[in-house]
Amino acid sequence: MSAPSLRIPISVDLEKFRDQMKQTSSLAGTATRQIAKQFLDMNKDLAKDAIFATMARGALDLAGK
Repeated sequence: MSAPSLRIPISVDLEKFRDQMKQTSSLAGTATRQIAKQFLDMNKDLAKDAIFATMARGALDLAGK
């Protein structure tokens, strides 16, 4: 006895899919840029602290302390 055949019609609106993918890509790009900006802003403050600490150590070394 053979198995019954099963047919399920499927339709796809490729233009709508492309538009949604473009929108998703745009949103992901925006989120990525925002995350990168926050990361750089946070590390900029850390870098300033590190630079000042290095300068202070250098000044103390020059002063002979």
